[in-house]
Amino acid sequence: MQNLRVTATRWRARSRTCARRRRGTPDANGADMKLLPSIAILACGAVAACAHGSPPPAASTTRITSAEPEPVACEVECGGASVVPEPARAPEPDYHAAAVADADRVMASMRDDLLACYEKRLATNPQARAFVMLDIVLQADGRVRRVDATGGGMLGDAALTCMTSRVTRASFAPVHGGGTLRLQVPLTLRPVGAGESI
Repeated sequence: MQNLRVTATRWRARSRTCARRRRGTPDANGADMKLLPSIAILACGAVAACAHGSPPPAASTTRITSAEPEPVACEVECGGASVVPEPARAPEPDYHAAAVADADRVMASMRDDLLACYEKRLATNPQARAFVMLDIVLQADGRVRRVDATGGGMLGDAALTCMTSRVTRASFAPVHGGGTLRLQVPLTLRPVGAGESI
């Protein structure tokens, strides 16, 4: 029975609370229920205001088209062509002339030795005279590779061999650019009379 009384008491208390809320009397927490409808209306009004606000402006889809340029009249005129001269270069050394000058120097240094070979022939034949062409081939370092003698029939083999052997031992300037160099040196051999200038 005690449990039934407690339950009945709680039910009556709930009934009173509901009755107070209908009459607008403050409940146990002191809240005025008459304000609830107003608050609800304000809340709904705020929601409605947000819902019915002005929409954001739509993005512009207007395309900007550039105007086509108008064609321009033109022409190409070609003038006469001209050749651009190359800048002046410093003259290159004349290696040919340098080789000739070196050969003259070397042959002049052998003059006494070549003359000695000829004098030996004059001792046996005072009338011996000749024109001899020496054909000299130099190798890259300036040494003599080969010597050939043409002419000089009156000199005899001994005098010609003496001359070519002496030239073979000579040393010339190295050949420019390497390789070999061929020289030709003419020799004139003749006796000189008393009081005759050479």
